[in-house]
Amino acid sequence: MPIRDVPVRTPGSADDVRRRRLEGERLLGAAPKTCWGVALDSGGRTRSSEDLSAHLRRLRDEWPHPIVFYIGSDLGLDKGVVERSREVLSFGPMTLPHELARLVLYEQLYRALGIQEGINYHRPRF
Repeated sequence: MPIRDVPVRTPGSADDVRRRRLEGERLLGAAPKTCWGVALDSGGRTRSSEDLSAHLRRLRDEWPHPIVFYIGSDLGLDKGVVERSREVLSFGPMTLPHELARLVLYEQLYRALGIQEGINYHRPRF
């Protein structure tokens, strides 16, 4: 499963109300039209590592198109991106900087794929 990181940058200050909307439009525009969009938002569904692994396996087996994870900037994710996503995933109720959210996503993808392949990285909770 190849992973490609596509940063989307928009000009404007942190208090520019149009910036989040423009970022959302650019995020959606950068994604393939046939993608399975997953918005990362604290109001979304939480999953265990095992559940995420099983879910990604099902998607890989049943969905022949790319899976796209949307991460908002310092302003958060535009509501239009959340509404147009096929699912919303949460890493918990805490607010994370977008750079840290990306790192957590990468680690969880590695963990999920490791579970699928039987790599000795993930340790189940007892």
